Amino acid sequence: MSQIQCSNCNSYKTLSETKSYKIKVTTWCFIFGLLLYYMGYINETASAGFIMLIAVCLLGVSVVFLVFTFTHRTDRFKCKSCGYKWEGTITNDEPKDI
Repeated sequence: MSQIQCSNCNSYKTLSETKSYKIKVTTWCFIFGLLLYYMGYINETASAGFIMLIAVCLLGVSVVFLVFTFTHRTDRFKCKSCGYKWEGTITNDEPKDI
């Protein structure tokens, strides 16, 4: 994996904001979906099926987010040194300012 260099100050201390956000959303959707699925499984009322349906939808959303996290190439970057933000890909030589 190559290091991302800031085009403003030439520092290598950069963060990929989009990927970390997607991973957080994926994790919380997956955990919440599993909890709802378990609650629907142990609950024996008429609403258990509806709870399990919502849980399966959340698990599906987390899988879609996980796939997009690792296949989507455009990312937002932020320099830790100067605070400069830009959008681009790892192989793109021309960054786009935000």
